[in-house]
Order: sequence, then C-alpha cells, then structure tokens
Amino acid sequence: MKNWRGIKVAAFVSCVLGIGGAFLVEVAVRASGITSTVIYDTDKEIGYIPKGDQDGKFSNKAEWHVNSRNMSCSQEWFPNGEKDLLLVGDSIVWGGNPIDQSEKLGDLLQGDFPSWKIWPISAGSWSVENPQIWMDRNPDILGEVDALIWIVNSGDLYTATQWESELTHPRSMPMWRSWYAYKRYVYPRIFPKKKSPLKQLTSDKPILPEVAERWGRRIEKIDKPTLVVFYPNRSELGERSNYEKFVSVSKRFLPNNAKVFELAGIDGWNESCYRDEIHPSVSGYRKLEELISERIRLNGIAE
Repeated sequence: MKNWRGIKVAAFVSCVLGIGGAFLVEVAVRASGITSTVIYDTDKEIGYIPKGDQDGKFSNKAEWHVNSRNMSCSQEWFPNGEKDLLLVGDSIVWGGNPIDQSEKLGDLLQGDFPSWKIWPISAGSWSVENPQIWMDRNPDILGEVDALIWIVNSGDLYTATQWESELTHPRSMPMWRSWYAYKRYVYPRIFPKKKSPLKQLTSDKPILPEVAERWGRRIEKIDKPTLVVFYPNRSELGERSNYEKFVSVSKRFLPNNAKVFELAGIDGWNESCYRDEIHPSVSGYRKLEELISERIRLNGIAE
C-alpha cells in the first residue's frame, strides 16, 4: 500500500512539473516574439492574402505592418503623392519574417522617392495571378495609381497559388504558440527529409505560357506605365536556361506600356545579395532597391 501511495505521489509531482514546464515554455515562446507573424484571409479565388489592418514585431526585432487594404506598409491608402506607384510581387516584395519593415523593398523605394507614395501588394509564394484577383477587388486603387512595378521570378508564371498550410500562412494564431513554433522552426531542422509545406514554397513550378498571356493582357488593360523586373533565383545567376526561358516567354506577351529590367547579369547583383536560394539579404534588398531606382531615374517607368 505504501509503495502504491508513493507511485501516486510521484505521478502527481511529475504531472505538475510537466504542466509547469509546458507553461514556462509557452510563456518563453510568446515573450520571444517568434510567433509574431502575419495572419491571412483565405478563399478559393485569391488563395490567401495578408489580413488587413495588423502589425507586429517578429522576434521583438523586425517590425511589420499591413494596412486596411492588405498592403504591406504602415500608411493607409490615400493617393496623394506626386506619383502613386503600386509595387506588386511575391515574397521578394513581402520580405519575410527576418526583414524589418524599414528594410523591405517598398519602404526603401519610399525613402528614395519621398515625394512619391509606394504601395506594396504581395504575399509569399504568390504567382502573377494572385495580385490580379486583388486588383479586381480593389478597382479604386488601380484607377488611382500612376504606375506599377511588378517583381517576378521564374516560379510566378503559374496559376493562382492556393492556401495549403497554417504553418506557412496561418489564418489565426493557435492557442499554444509553443507547438506552432516547434512545428514551424524546430521540426524541419530535426527531420529535414520529412515532407513539409515549408519545402513546397521553393519547389519548382512549370512556366505556363497561357498564364504569361493572361498577365500580359492584364497589364495592357490596366494601361499604366509598368516596369517588370525579372528577378533571378540565386542558382539562376549561374545556369540561366530556366531564367532565360521565363524571360523569353514573358516578353512574348508583354504590351507596349511595359518596360523590362533583367536583373541577372547586372553589375553588382551577385550571389552575395541572397540570404537563401530566393530571397535577398538585408544588404541585397538595398542593392535591389538601388538598381531599380537607377533604372527609374535613367529610363522612367515605361516612357
């Protein structure tokens, strides 16, 4: 009987310690800010889009903002710049968790053109079709902007990317942030060979000419000066066959109101500008903004 009581006491103490430990981990994760990430709205048409009117600070360092019109900037939509410029893209424009708002492409361009208003619309892994759906839903914005800059890479000539995972594009933050942090950041490192939605974000997608054709017709219909920036993945700086195919297919359908800027081969843009296979580092974003700004100053947007 005494042994049985001892076992029950030990089990109770272990349970209390386990719960207490889990609680402390949860508190630590929340305090660290690693789950301060954007929340998404989803539907079958647009796939997913940053939910409007939110902000945060990832890891208590990198601030991020989304205004009420789903744009990744702190200023609310109010078209009153000398020029109002719509900056369109995927994760290259979005920036990602580690990049502070001030170091994102939109804010850097805003700093270089203070009399303009830069309005970024983007989400990680979007194709060229996702933002077109947003444009259909926000015709007033499209009518007010003076010009567009569209950042595209070889994975973007694909149908609208659909929502797949709470890990990559959460629709709400789970009650247990520690479990989310484990699945998002720890599990992929422990089991790198396991299938993960994080890996699917960088998987190769086919280049679809029919998507490029629809995209070109859309730019023509918008009828605003447009600068298309063909952004290479890091590996495409060496072996360029896929990049060149993507550029060639795109240019076949781009209208006269679009000018192109092929980033691969430009002096100053090299492998040191990347933090991974796709995304620029902080210094890479500064170089990207510098090159785009130079292009605008030399040639305009699409004049």
